[in-house]
Amino acid sequence: MRKTNGQPNPSSPDPLKTWKDSHPSQSTWLALLESDWPGAQEICRRFIEEISLAGLDAETAETMVDNGLSASLTAYRKSLNDDTISDPQRLLIFSRALASRFIELVGRERSVEQLVIHWLPDSLAKVLEPRSNVRESSDAT
Repeated sequence: MRKTNGQPNPSSPDPLKTWKDSHPSQSTWLALLESDWPGAQEICRRFIEEISLAGLDAETAETMVDNGLSASLTAYRKSLNDDTISDPQRLLIFSRALASRFIELVGRERSVEQLVIHWLPDSLAKVLEPRSNVRESSDAT
């Protein structure tokens, strides 16, 4: 997202749409996630916003967005093949993978769980709240 005077510019094109347009196969998985969990794309937008606020050059930020979204969608895709993982757990796997990748790439003071809570839209946070101690799936990333 482009910034004006250090602030996000709301008139800029949707950076998630830009990413989806250049990653059609990953975009398919994101569409599936969104159809299962309306609002899931907002998690991605919040991730992209955090990257844009990290003060990185545009090329580095773009690479980090690509790496983060690709890794989290891969974790989600892998979780679909495991019948023992519930739908809410799959959303949590996606969210945790994205937050873990953010911490790897940018290095922040917040934990994976704090980022997940921060990025989840209210409608999804209410669904996941009772599952907050679902194990992290490091093998899904």
